[in-house]
Amino acid sequence: MESDKQIYLIFQWQPQWVFLLLHEAPPAGVRFESVTLKSIEKRVDAAWVPADASLAILVAEFQGYDDNLIYVRIVQEMAMLRAQYPKREVRGLVFFLESRFDPDSDPWREFVQVIYLDEALEQLSREQPDHPMVAVFAPLFASSEEVLETEAAECYNRIDSPELDRASVAGLQGVFVSWLMQRLPYKGAKEIEEMLLGKLPDIRNTKSGQDLIAIGIQQGIEKGIDQGKLVGQVQLLESLCNSMPTVEAQLRSMSDEQLNSRLNELRNIFSARQPKTQ
Repeated sequence: MESDKQIYLIFQWQPQWVFLLLHEAPPAGVRFESVTLKSIEKRVDAAWVPADASLAILVAEFQGYDDNLIYVRIVQEMAMLRAQYPKREVRGLVFFLESRFDPDSDPWREFVQVIYLDEALEQLSREQPDHPMVAVFAPLFASSEEVLETEAAECYNRIDSPELDRASVAGLQGVFVSWLMQRLPYKGAKEIEEMLLGKLPDIRNTKSGQDLIAIGIQQGIEKGIDQGKLVGQVQLLESLCNSMPTVEAQLRSMSDEQLNSRLNELRNIFSARQPKTQ
């Protein structure tokens, strides 16, 4: 499965999550950046730069396959970053998806921190089972496809945490769906959509559903519930299609006919983008 690009995106949207895996408090104002090493015009894809110049810059590599030079590469990046920022400490970190990808080569290992992502997320799931990061990575580390199919909708909804901004939620859910489709290649676009939409919690138990019901009391509670379900489906498919999201208030003002029309339009876009089976 393709994973590096998606992992970079996850930490771009939520840079503080890396410190959760390190069991450290995130520095105030930390930024996730791609840094160009001026001396050789090489780009470091993953660097965490605290706003406080007295704190260390963290540079990381993500590794999901065998590479005996991974430690050499991260140490080189650490050295060049230190040369570029001579007044700042630089820490190196390698995230291995699993321990089997770690070549464990000396002496470089002495200078670099190592995290096995599957083990770190398993520990986080025991300590904070509802954390959205656990849910985002579920398609990568679910014990089986059967377990993933059963838990996919619940994980997808846990990503929609009130602690996250809307742009992050949409992006993280997009990563989740990308990994889900890679892990379940035998599922078509329609089946993935039904898997996620068909097991959503009762709209009465969701914040958006409660808001809709409160707004629509005069028109009847059940109408509010039905409309809430349509709004949720449209927002999900807009995310899957990478479409410009419609403002929720605008969706709420639409009739059921208009919502269904938008839903069908997005389904056609999503289906057209899927690879054709021979």
